Amino acid sequence: MYNVANEIEVYRDQLNNDHTDSIMNIGVCQDFSNTYIDKANSVLNCERVIKYLNHLKSNENFDYRDKGFRYLCYWIYSDLLKDNKSIEITLNIYEEFHRKYNEFENYNFDEYLKQFSIYMLENLIKLSELYKIFNACKSREDNSYTNCDCVKDCAEKYIIYVDDCYSGNDNDFCYELENFKQKYENYMKTAACPASVPKTLHSINRHNIAAIVSTPFVIILFTPFGLKIHNLLNRKKRIYNNLDPETKELIYTSGKSNIKSKNNEYSLLYQSVEYP
Repeated sequence: MYNVANEIEVYRDQLNNDHTDSIMNIGVCQDFSNTYIDKANSVLNCERVIKYLNHLKSNENFDYRDKGFRYLCYWIYSDLLKDNKSIEITLNIYEEFHRKYNEFENYNFDEYLKQFSIYMLENLIKLSELYKIFNACKSREDNSYTNCDCVKDCAEKYIIYVDDCYSGNDNDFCYELENFKQKYENYMKTAACPASVPKTLHSINRHNIAAIVSTPFVIILFTPFGLKIHNLLNRKKRIYNNLDPETKELIYTSGKSNIKSKNNEYSLLYQSVEYP
């Protein structure tokens, strides 16, 4: 779902392809305008998107196409919306571009209009920005300490996003964070950074499993209901421990008899159904 976050440059180059041989005079874009997009470049950006959607439509690689549509949403948010960055506005403009393409080609990308939600787009933006900073760190040729500050920024963002992962239910988001962790740690193997920059990041998988198993128990135990159950069990345990051996044996034997009696009842009921 979010693997396009580490490939944004591939799609950015395709979308911003304004070479002379690719210029198309697209009539449906001549009257295009949007309150939140720079008016001076409204027609140009509309034409870029129409050409880009045409490119995706002609590509038979469905994985490439899926990533391309996700990147389009990110591009609208990061490149077109300068001062009014909003997830809702991004999705509205995304749908508007699809309507323009339908006018141009009489073709609907219905499946790609339904797959986006505000929550999903928020996570896509977080991951895309994280990779954008990290890739910029790796490509720098200046001194290592400047790079290390950049990498440290990535590590701090990762910690914040891990909290978002635990508080949400988006497994794909958590999975892509784990992928980022591996790339970060591979880079840090050869990076000459001070001790203040972490060499490794916390693993989501191990922590997540522990959270899933332990958190409900802890929550229940330290509620009034949980404490009441806990005290009741301790009380019964103390009473049982104070009994003499003969009484304990009587309770144990009686319990076994009750179980046997219940089993006989179930057996009779089962047989009466099978053989009326």
